[in-house]
Amino acid sequence: MEHNDAQYIGMTQRPIGRLITSLAVPTIISMLVTSIYNMADTFFVSRIGTSASAAVRIVFSLMAIIQAAGFTIGMGSGSWISRLLGMHKTDEANKVASSGFFMSTFLGILLAMIGIATGGILNCGLDPLFIFTFRMGIAGAAVATALSQLVSFIILLAVFLNGSDSRAFPPSR
Repeated sequence: MEHNDAQYIGMTQRPIGRLITSLAVPTIISMLVTSIYNMADTFFVSRIGTSASAAVRIVFSLMAIIQAAGFTIGMGSGSWISRLLGMHKTDEANKVASSGFFMSTFLGILLAMIGIATGGILNCGLDPLFIFTFRMGIAGAAVATALSQLVSFIILLAVFLNGSDSRAFPPSR
């Protein structure tokens, strides 16, 4: 059985509870890592002063807007694909999956995915290093965040340039 056939069968015949759980886990992990990223920034930057902490909070709001855009694409595509699969329109489901995939990839390169986790972990280590060890204060937090985001971008760019199969479902027979 081909991978795509197994995936199609899994998406259409697996119990809904297990299917939802397996699909929700990556989103939950991403949200947790982003929260850890934000807490590390808040913790270390707040030790500098209240104005620095306020600046970090503004950036967090922007990050929430970016996440909302990603969730919109994912949920909209998933809903549409589910309806198409229910109508046995796998070719159309492939087109929607491809569109959603490429839109998410494009936004992910600009905004984050695997790189979010790497950037978040890296940021947790670089914040105290630049703020306290190198005594750079707010500038240190900015440098740490910029470096973390650069590493995230490079990881995402490498994944994108390696390419992947965008056909999520087997063609209609």
